[in-house]
Amino acid sequence: MSDLKKEMLKIKVKGYFDNGDLRVDPTITALVKYHVDKASQETGSLLMEVSEDKESKKRLKVSADYVGYDWTISCGYYAMFHAATAALAAIGIKAESHESLIEGLEYHFVFKERL
Repeated sequence: MSDLKKEMLKIKVKGYFDNGDLRVDPTITALVKYHVDKASQETGSLLMEVSEDKESKKRLKVSADYVGYDWTISCGYYAMFHAATAALAAIGIKAESHESLIEGLEYHFVFKERL
């Protein structure tokens, strides 16, 4: 990570803590398992199977031309969101927005090398 990127990241994360988009919350650690479980759900895989398998469509009474690839992508995004939320929660930090979650994750686990 370049020095400029590090400085920008520090400024952004400080701003998130200052405005409350990121905050220290020791009680959030209680939700780590919840977020890990949400990240592990198989909804995206099910949608892929229904999108690609004629027998699954028949069995579930889904139209033969149904494809749910866009919903599969959304499921993947939210799986990553919950995994990232669990990672920050494990160190007692709560994010209030997707943007602060991404920056907070990068700051605490890449910049600070907390792996």
